[in-house]
Amino acid sequence: AEYMGDCSRTPLVLVQQELDCTTPKKSHRMQHNSTQEAESKNTHSRDQEPNPQSKRRKTSVQQEMRSRLGSFVKSSHSNGSTSPPASPPLIKHDRALTPSGFRKDQLIRIIAQELASLGFAKTVEVLESESGVDIHDQAIQQFCTNALEGNWHAVLSQLSTMQLRPNSDVNHAKFAVLEQKFLELVQAGDIGGALMCLRMELAPLNCCQMRLNELCLILTCDAPTKEVSRQVLLNKLQEFIPSTVLVPKNRLEALLEMAIRKQIDDCPNHTSFGLPITEKNLLEDHKCPSNTVPQHTLFVLEEHNDEVWAVGYSPDGTYMASASKDGLVVIWLVTEEYRVLHRILTHDQHLSFLSFSPNSTMLITCGGDAKLIKIWDVKTAKSLKTFSPHNTVVTCVGWLPDNRRFVSGSHDRLVMMDIDGREIFQWAVLPIHDLRISHDGRRMVGLPFQKRILLFDLDDLGDPEIMDCDDLMTSIDISPDSRLAVVNATQGNGELHLIDLAERCVVKVLRGHVHTRLVIRSRFGSIGSNFIASGSEDSNVYIWNYKFGSMLQKLEGHTGVVNAVSWHSRTPGVLASASDDHTIRIWGMLPRNALLQ
Repeated sequence: AEYMGDCSRTPLVLVQQELDCTTPKKSHRMQHNSTQEAESKNTHSRDQEPNPQSKRRKTSVQQEMRSRLGSFVKSSHSNGSTSPPASPPLIKHDRALTPSGFRKDQLIRIIAQELASLGFAKTVEVLESESGVDIHDQAIQQFCTNALEGNWHAVLSQLSTMQLRPNSDVNHAKFAVLEQKFLELVQAGDIGGALMCLRMELAPLNCCQMRLNELCLILTCDAPTKEVSRQVLLNKLQEFIPSTVLVPKNRLEALLEMAIRKQIDDCPNHTSFGLPITEKNLLEDHKCPSNTVPQHTLFVLEEHNDEVWAVGYSPDGTYMASASKDGLVVIWLVTEEYRVLHRILTHDQHLSFLSFSPNSTMLITCGGDAKLIKIWDVKTAKSLKTFSPHNTVVTCVGWLPDNRRFVSGSHDRLVMMDIDGREIFQWAVLPIHDLRISHDGRRMVGLPFQKRILLFDLDDLGDPEIMDCDDLMTSIDISPDSRLAVVNATQGNGELHLIDLAERCVVKVLRGHVHTRLVIRSRFGSIGSNFIASGSEDSNVYIWNYKFGSMLQKLEGHTGVVNAVSWHSRTPGVLASASDDHTIRIWGMLPRNALLQ
């Protein structure tokens, strides 16, 4: 697109003029005669002789044909001038059904395709013989061979007579073929041939004008071209050819993939965290064990002497930080044991919020004393910066992905700053008591002291969109994929509202915990899971599968209100919870003695 500019409407005559300026001049008669001779020679030679690059590709054509069609492919004539029949013969359909309701002929063709891709060509022949199903159509075989070998004239001829999908334009299919031809000529350095293809073949199709202009720019502006494989072209042509004529590539594996994905979507305990991508069992239905959810207390940390109001793991999983009402921050080193790395008395009064930087090297804290924001070096506990951008209590802070900017909210304003103390932007919004920035840094959600949610676009730094709610919200979090938000509402006896950020609506309501008057924080699980965890005023921790809306676990052990939770960012099934009982509990999927073993 950067090469388009004002040239997006470059007519073909300007392309010719541009090329004329860079080539030696000829007399009018010589130019006229040479043009006719070149057009005639190029037209016949390119249709009768294979492209030089096609010679290098021929060795892989038969292998690709076996994969796609499930049969042996006979080599076409060396000049690529095989004439297709007026229309491809229809495949004979055995419309008998299997007990499950599948058509036998379709099932056999898909099985044959997969067998061929695995190298069992003789087995395919036996299958075709025993089943009586015409697995391969000779005309379609030849069509695919021509496309993979670059016999463009034969491909275009077959497209003119081939049965296409309803509402498909044959000119668009031809354009895709000729575009491939054009790009290969450019890559081979045959600029004259490419121009001839552009003028005499692509332009007369009268379609895809924007793409045609882009192809013109490749010649006039020296725009770079990337090599497009002929297999990609064949996949593109699949959009125009009915699947009954040309079976989509790897159809059986695609169906199996969809079946496994459906089972995963229906699994209430699923988490893909830490599992190899290639681990797909076809012999059994997918079912995650119930121990993918935290169930057991691994550690009880008792370093604080007051109510613990905040807890969080660093993004790299190396550290954990906790903050209590008396202003103490503890930085923990997370190994097999949780070891105190630093004790920092950061504030003279209560401390209610902390957040690690995305690179896990800095920790930002804020609380009620002197309206301060402090940034600490995680490894040394050295104070790096102290800011006072607000005139009232600082309630929340969120980092942007660049590790230099952050947004802070308070009772007086919402402001973006950098770590050097420079104010970047201020929003004219109501007082904010919680905010969260998406992982990609493009969105921010905020909770004012009203029954509404503010949705910010951080790309343009404009005024937020307002989403009205039925009750007050006390905290908010954004999912790892930045699509969803969860808010803690005091409605009823306490609810979690799952919000689709694109649609601006509540898509799920989770119930079971107790939340009536205090600030209780909930958190999404790691990427690959559908879990949400939340504290509760009844001293328990609750875990839901937010996709199904079902409660999976209630963790008992605390003796005071559970104010905040945090999932470990690297170890699946590990959760930390902070409570008014002055403790932090670390929960895991297995008992501690089993983990040590």
